[in-house]
Amino acid sequence: MSPRHHDLYHRTGRSYSPGCRDNGPETARPVVEMVPDGALRVELLKTSAGLGFSLEGGKASAHGDRPLNVKRVFKGGAAELSRALDVGDEVLEVNGSSLQGLMHYDAWNIIKTASKGPVQLVIRKPRTSV
Repeated sequence: MSPRHHDLYHRTGRSYSPGCRDNGPETARPVVEMVPDGALRVELLKTSAGLGFSLEGGKASAHGDRPLNVKRVFKGGAAELSRALDVGDEVLEVNGSSLQGLMHYDAWNIIKTASKGPVQLVIRKPRTSV
């Protein structure tokens, strides 16, 4: 297990077992599992307040073509309560729809139109130098 994945699992109390859940509040029960290429699948529970994070980047962004990364995690939102998402994480998929190569608005629209309830994200933690 890489140090950054170890830290994620240490902070969230999650194991590598797919489908592992804790007994906390409904919004703090993400499923965390590894997927190919070192990415992580995280399940958050979307409420009327959304998923609790904002994005930056995307194709043709103000700074050029950039990955879609978590810009901010909102206090008390599903992302913060899950402890699985951090500022700088790249969001690769939402409910099986790839966000790679999309403009910011198109990615935002996929997230916004996801139904309330469980939403699966595939994310990649930033590489850290050792």
